[in-house]
Amino acid sequence: VFVELDELHFGGEDMMEWREKARWIKFEEDVEEGAERWGKPHVASLSFHSLLELRRGLEKGTLLLDLEATDLTSIIHNVVENMVIRDLVEEEVRGKLLRTLLLKHKHQQHDKGLLNSISQSSFGSTIGLNKSPSQGSVADKKHKDSKGAAKLEMVKVDVDNNMTDKQTGGIHIGITPVEQKKHVQDIMKRIPKGAEASTVLVGQVDFLKAPAMAFVRLSEGRVLENLTEVPLPVRFLFILLGPEKGGMDYHEVGRSLSTLMSNQQFHEVAYRAESREELLRAINNFLDDSIVLPPGDWDHRTLLPITHMARKRALLRKQKKQQFEEEE
Repeated sequence: VFVELDELHFGGEDMMEWREKARWIKFEEDVEEGAERWGKPHVASLSFHSLLELRRGLEKGTLLLDLEATDLTSIIHNVVENMVIRDLVEEEVRGKLLRTLLLKHKHQQHDKGLLNSISQSSFGSTIGLNKSPSQGSVADKKHKDSKGAAKLEMVKVDVDNNMTDKQTGGIHIGITPVEQKKHVQDIMKRIPKGAEASTVLVGQVDFLKAPAMAFVRLSEGRVLENLTEVPLPVRFLFILLGPEKGGMDYHEVGRSLSTLMSNQQFHEVAYRAESREELLRAINNFLDDSIVLPPGDWDHRTLLPITHMARKRALLRKQKKQQFEEEE
């Protein structure tokens, strides 16, 4: 499983984009603010309130199971249309909502100054426009800007992360930083073959009066442009947008859904669920298996080890299940 959490970011001059804030490859990994790097993998700790807000939102929110769509634009149009029909958003904000959900995505390891670090002439020579054949192949050449920026190499991958062009049967040639390519390869080594991705989008907007939530399962996994950090087919998409004073912490609710999708039991239900009720029951089961710590300034020496508490709860559940089966 690979889950990515992107949050709506506001820059200068009304510039907005989706920025990767966390990912789940079995465990949660967060982008460390300020350092702009990945923190250590850890077991996610969630607030009970955010899980309840998530469940409440899914009770009335948009739910699209086995959606037949092949690109991100079609998916977003279906989501917004359903939100309008269910009166989750007003018809007047349809356009703003579409534009927001289709904003570009910025991932943690993407080279910020890639195009700025290459002059027009060097870029042209790199792709062979200003270079004679006698000057040799550019595929093995390494380029640096005046500050010694990212090294570049030619790779066989198109701009949509599709390895082959279905229409022509050919392969596009593109340019990518060597470091970025290695980063993607390192992540792919940690993900089992055949895995599909889940993308979670959360953020605050000023054109909605109340939070709007959507959970989408595609009929089959699709590689969707630059939606995820790695070129995995996306199968699930979760959206949560709302006003600043919407009564919930959007980031924490997004973390809750992301953690659920990385949980094996919930993940299996999400794949086979045929109704809203099945997903809600899966959340209830997750809550039953969760451990809630009361508020307080606790010393770790006064707390039982989490693993001990988890084993104790698992034993009680097993005993109840056996008792229920015996009564039947």
